Amino acid sequence: WTPELEVGYAVVRTRTRFACDDFPNGGCYGDSSKLQSALHLGGGVKTYFAPRWFLRFEAHWFARPAAGGFSFSAWRFGASVGYTFGNR
Repeated sequence: WTPELEVGYAVVRTRTRFACDDFPNGGCYGDSSKLQSALHLGGGVKTYFAPRWFLRFEAHWFARPAAGGFSFSAWRFGASVGYTFGNR
C-alpha cells in the first residue's frame, strides 16, 4: 500500500454566457465579476495487484472560502485501475 496526499488552492475568474436571471428561481452561484477561489485536500492509497498494475482508492474535499468559514464544500470519492510505465 502506498499513501498519497494532495493539497491545492485555486484562484479563477469564471465567465458564463448566461445571466443570473436565466437560471430557475433566479439563482446564481458566485459573482463572475470577481475572482473565485477554492481549497482542495485529497488523499488515497495505491496498491499493486500485478507487477505493474495498480488499484487506487481516493477521496477529495473541495471548499470555497468565505468571510465566516466556508460557503460551499463538496466531497468526491473514486477508484481507478492503472498501469505503471518504467520503474515503479
